[in-house]
Amino acid sequence: MFGKKYILLLALLLCPLNLILNGCGIVNQSVTFSQLISNADKYNGKTITLEAFYFSGFEISAISESVGPSTSGDWRIVPTGTLIWVEGGISQELQNKLYTQTTMPSGYAEHLGKLKITGKFETGSQYGHLDAYRYQIFITSAELLEWSPPPAATPVDTVTTTTDLTQAAAQKVAMDFVRNSSTFKFDGMAGSIDLAKSDPGFTSAYMSWSFSFKFETLHPGHGDRTGQKLPEAITAHYATILVNLENNTVVMAACDDTWDMVKDRDLSVYITGVVIGGGDTTPEGLFDAPRVFVYKIMRDQGVINVSYTAYPPSPAGDIANAKITMELYTGDIRTGDKMEAYGTLDKQTNTLRVANEGDYIKTFPVKTTVLGVVISISKTIPADNSGDIPGYVYELLRDDGTFINISYTAREGVALSLYEESIKVGDYMKAVGTYDKSTNTVIVAAGDDMIKTYDHNPVLTDAVWE
Repeated sequence: MFGKKYILLLALLLCPLNLILNGCGIVNQSVTFSQLISNADKYNGKTITLEAFYFSGFEISAISESVGPSTSGDWRIVPTGTLIWVEGGISQELQNKLYTQTTMPSGYAEHLGKLKITGKFETGSQYGHLDAYRYQIFITSAELLEWSPPPAATPVDTVTTTTDLTQAAAQKVAMDFVRNSSTFKFDGMAGSIDLAKSDPGFTSAYMSWSFSFKFETLHPGHGDRTGQKLPEAITAHYATILVNLENNTVVMAACDDTWDMVKDRDLSVYITGVVIGGGDTTPEGLFDAPRVFVYKIMRDQGVINVSYTAYPPSPAGDIANAKITMELYTGDIRTGDKMEAYGTLDKQTNTLRVANEGDYIKTFPVKTTVLGVVISISKTIPADNSGDIPGYVYELLRDDGTFINISYTAREGVALSLYEESIKVGDYMKAVGTYDKSTNTVIVAAGDDMIKTYDHNPVLTDAVWE
């Protein structure tokens, strides 16, 4: 089928993997957990390998340097010390081999074990559930290490008594928080605050307890409603308060599932989808005025609008612009981009408004996964100011008889999993990257892109990360 082209190129060999890793910019650094945390900025954005304890359960997926018996009274094994949020997770096959705890306060099973992990490490932001983590790692490969779970703590009267006292103190903190909230202080009815529910906290990032309260106000709404025309209508509210038992502080509080009692504003919402249209909606002829951008985003749940306002330079405009974060991989927002956004949802207009402190918009290229056999290899020098970092173009023949190119530039972050030390003509390749229709090429260059090779045709239903 391939003729002379296949026969001639069969002899081509790519440079050895150690040359790719060391001479072309990808460095996979082995570190200890303590080295990683103490020099976090040094390893930010780097691909690293380390040994750590993996722990997954209800609203947690993290690694830690050690594990030990829980001190919260439920007698189980939990991660201890600094936690790193895990993005991407591990394969189901590997998770099935981990130690499993089934009788948990949350009702969800927990899995833990010691692993050797390779992945991209990140710091400098907030990660994971409730933004409770300072560090994150995107796992690209993991293997199980030998480990025996330590004995769980045994229930004793002193532990139970201490736990009860801790929960009682946390309940007072939660009730005082409701009493001093802007919603209750505005028109709350004295004596109406009543404990409705008390449960173990819904996160394993720290020891916590969740308290739910019912209370009533003289008018509908939330927060300080001074100056608003409000109907006289006694309104029932339901507030859920999460208290960190380790320092007795409120870390999350929501009223009626719509109001953020900590930030005193509508609850923020996270959405992700693909941009299908939109742009600047500012009327023509306006100069030096705020410009409102609205984009239509296609999600699995349907279309939603995302809106943000760009202000011209001025003291007030600079403050408003600084409240939100815009991380656009091409410098602007384009149809076809993948978008992540965090803001306040206006249900009447089905619009997520990105405007408050901590709100953000991020865009990414939509990723494509391809599989085929390598029939040719060529080396290029990219014309993108990357110096003498070499690039490689692999031509693949797919099972449906079509051809596609894979362009790979050796940079930090791209995950390589090669069954031998080099990529050769005749190898089967799976690649994840950004598809360029004009050149029929999948570009593998970003931090979450990957190339994996096989000596056989893998099952097409295999997960991308194996």
